[in-house]
Amino acid sequence: MTLRQCANIIIEDYIKTRSIDETVKNTDMPKGMVQGILWNKGFIDDESNDLGVDIHLAKKKDDFFILEGPEAFCLHLDVDTDGISDSDRKILMEKGKSNDGTISRDITIPSHFTLHQLNYAIQAAFGWKNSHMHNFTMDEDAFERITQSKFKKWSELCGVYFRFPDEDDEDLYWDDDYGESDDLKKVFASRYIGPYVYGAMGDYYLENQQKLVNFIKEREGEVEEELDGIRGIESFEESHKNLIESLKVSDVLVPKDRRKPTFEELESNLVQPILHGPKTDLNDDLEKYEAVKKNLMDVLKSREKIDELISQGIFDVVTTWNQQMDEASHAYQEFVDNSEPPRMPVADLLRYEYDFGDGWAVKVTFADCYYDDSKYEINDKGIRETTKLVIHNSSNEVVDDKMADVIKNTINNLKPYCIEANGVNLIDDIGGIVGFIEMLKNDNETTDNLEIDDLNSIL
Repeated sequence: MTLRQCANIIIEDYIKTRSIDETVKNTDMPKGMVQGILWNKGFIDDESNDLGVDIHLAKKKDDFFILEGPEAFCLHLDVDTDGISDSDRKILMEKGKSNDGTISRDITIPSHFTLHQLNYAIQAAFGWKNSHMHNFTMDEDAFERITQSKFKKWSELCGVYFRFPDEDDEDLYWDDDYGESDDLKKVFASRYIGPYVYGAMGDYYLENQQKLVNFIKEREGEVEEELDGIRGIESFEESHKNLIESLKVSDVLVPKDRRKPTFEELESNLVQPILHGPKTDLNDDLEKYEAVKKNLMDVLKSREKIDELISQGIFDVVTTWNQQMDEASHAYQEFVDNSEPPRMPVADLLRYEYDFGDGWAVKVTFADCYYDDSKYEINDKGIRETTKLVIHNSSNEVVDDKMADVIKNTINNLKPYCIEANGVNLIDDIGGIVGFIEMLKNDNETTDNLEIDDLNSIL
């Protein structure tokens, strides 16, 4: 069933029952979804809309509204310059080509853009080289609101939003498989242009839950109620807030004018269905997951023996191994994909940290959402063509032609575009924002080479 069909069913049922609870019961839809649709239609007032769901609606002939999601977003990327002096901001304005003493970028992204892709887009947008570690976290208020600083509450969201803290950097940075001689612009572009494909086991819900179960078993009696009291993993107090990077940006981030769900609302709409719903039993899923994962790992390990046989001139084993590998990887992928939980956006702001020694940080917020209301027709070659390009923003205003073209390209090409840049490109291994400003103060020639880069388009 499509989202549009869901919306129509909800509206039709509410017209008959005039009861939100009855509609929830009759349609078996999450309460927040029902309230969001009815609020946008005007059936209920603003105070009744518990979640403030961001929903775009378009009118049909029968005067019903149907649900449509945004096809693209605009993100504001703001380098964290909190704490620098007024004189330092003046340096950024005079030598750093900044309009207001900050360094920022506005980029458009397709609706299914992931945090993994956003990492490479941020690197390209600010001129970094992705030569150090990074992470994404949600703003502290959102983290406190949905976890209540309790280990049990956090554990229920481990694999939903948060990555289990371990030291498997090879899995975390699985896509950084390029050399120093490679063209970084091309490398980054190949990573942030869709479609997106998973490449890390640690991105999956069941992998995180399996690690969590093992962690609790190994430290029976040591796991305390408060998150700050967790012992056993040295970096737990820091990295337990790190987000899974296969998450779509819109899985986590919401516009500032919307109210975020409380833990109780999150639990009733997401956690309860995951842990206690009719779909599956978590313990059974973990047992099955261990089996399909072990099968995949066994096939991967057998590659060494296959290579040895090949070196001896025995080649017929390759076909058999390839078939086993295809079957094992397909079984694993299908199982983990079907076990992924639903998510809802919970945070006002995402924080991207890069090069923990230098302390670079970028604050990520939604600037706008875009909806494609263009007119299309199929030509005689069977290709869809735009007959009238119409893009609306979140205020239901039609954007100008230039912006409409960017949004159309963002949607069709599955890639980000930089539409505004404030300040020059940054540098790796310079000492963070403080060191960068010191360089601007002391080197008059360097700033001439710090051109503002783009993601193929700056308006």
